[in-house]
Amino acid sequence: MQSDDCGRALAGIINGLSRERYEIYLACRQDSYFYNSINGDVQHIPLDFSKSLSPGPVFKLAGIIRRNRIRVIHSCGIRADLHGRLASLISRRAVYVSTITLTKQEPGTDRSQKIRPWFLTRFPGIFVDRFISSSDLVRKYAIDNIGIRPDRVIRIYSGVDTEKFSPSLDARKRIRAELNITDDTILIGAVGSLVWQKGFEFIIKCMPIFTEANPDVKVLIAGEGPFREHIIMHSHMNGMEDRLILTGFREDMEDILSAVDILVIPSLMDEFPMIALEGMSMAKPIVGTRVEGIKELITDSETGLLVLSWNADALGKAISRLIKDRGLAERLGKNARERVEEEFSVEKMVVETERLYQSLCEEKGLTGHE
Repeated sequence: MQSDDCGRALAGIINGLSRERYEIYLACRQDSYFYNSINGDVQHIPLDFSKSLSPGPVFKLAGIIRRNRIRVIHSCGIRADLHGRLASLISRRAVYVSTITLTKQEPGTDRSQKIRPWFLTRFPGIFVDRFISSSDLVRKYAIDNIGIRPDRVIRIYSGVDTEKFSPSLDARKRIRAELNITDDTILIGAVGSLVWQKGFEFIIKCMPIFTEANPDVKVLIAGEGPFREHIIMHSHMNGMEDRLILTGFREDMEDILSAVDILVIPSLMDEFPMIALEGMSMAKPIVGTRVEGIKELITDSETGLLVLSWNADALGKAISRLIKDRGLAERLGKNARERVEEEFSVEKMVVETERLYQSLCEEKGLTGHE
């Protein structure tokens, strides 16, 4: 069961689990991007967790858990988590693992904290055997702000598929042809929901800095959200509308990243931007901001360049530096790829998650059929 942002990591776990050892039941909407990200055989349970709590899905899940002797339930996202916890309580048969997220990416879920039931607010660890945090930042938040006991929160970094996210010359040519971008054009890329937290307006504000000495430069932003018109407005104010490409939401992120020369992550706040790991895996030079979630992934001047958030001048100068110094850009990209392979691979994430599943099943005396 999943919520959008952590769903990418959860999909990686599901795809990495052995089908010979595990029989997997997937509760989600069939028309979701998450569902379409799953490879291999799974038993699909068509449920929509975007609506308010309903007893129907809870009892349906509980019945499936009992009948199929499911040993591990893994959820992420407030609504999916609530349904899953109650189903687990009713069935009384499974280990329960919940992945913690700090933000909601799904449309219309900005009021998510208001729908959290009182017993989850007052007793956040109720019915959960272990929580998984995708980063040290999220783990600290869970302990200090949510009140979860430190021994109940395990940090397992979300992993990236390093085979899927590898540079492709064919994809670069195809995307650039689709968007009418010449091979000589320097393409600055940014990816994410168009919300204020992502800070995309600061890329637009600093465009005059890195385009003044480099006339053949364009900026591509892939994503959808309420700040789209705000970004367009800033491009007109700077006279940069001809250099800006807004692609909307794209599912072919590895192809989009192949087409860009420099990836920019100008977040004003961010817990664990997967786009950073995906860009690092693609060996792209990255300019990011010094917010906690990004600093945990990128080391300044080693695997990318970091600047202060809310600072268009610093952002523009860092981008200009990478445009001018291609040797530095190549070195940063190479180092970033190596760090992903060592610390943030999907294989490592799967191994650590599977180890957690097994240890919890042993604690509860649940053996045999997974």
